[in-house]
Amino acid sequence: HFLTNEAQDALFQSVREHLVDGGIFIFDTRNPVLQELSTVDEYEEKYVDKNGDQVIESHRDMYDHLTQILDCRTHRRIYRDDTLIAEEQDGISLRYSFPKEMERLVAASGFEIVKVYGDWEENELHTESVSMVYVCRVKTE
Repeated sequence: HFLTNEAQDALFQSVREHLVDGGIFIFDTRNPVLQELSTVDEYEEKYVDKNGDQVIESHRDMYDHLTQILDCRTHRRIYRDDTLIAEEQDGISLRYSFPKEMERLVAASGFEIVKVYGDWEENELHTESVSMVYVCRVKTE
C-alpha cells in the first residue's frame, strides 16, 4: 500500500520504466474523505459464516494525520453454539494521498494526467467520491 513517499516514487518509476512514450497508466486510490479520517472509529459486526458459526468482529480504525496512514485492525471471535472455537486478528495500513499530492507524484514521475474520475464508472471526482481514478500518459520527450 505504498506507505511512504519513497515507496510511492519507486512504484511510479517502475511503471514508467515499463511503458513507452505516450503509454497509458490507469490506477485508482482512495479519496481521502476527511470526515472518515477525523476520529478513531470502533464498531462491531455480527454474522453467521458459511459453516453456521456465529462470528463477532470488533473493528478499530485509527488515522494518523502526520503520516496520512489509516491503521485498520480486526479482532474476530468465532462461536459454535455458545463455545468460542477460534480467535483471529488481522489488520491493514492504508496511505491516503490527497489530489494535489497525486498531481505532484504523477508529474514528477514523468506522466501527465489525461483525466481523473471519482469511480470506475467515469463519474466526476468530487469531495465525497470514494475513489480517485487517474488516467495518465507517459510524457513524450
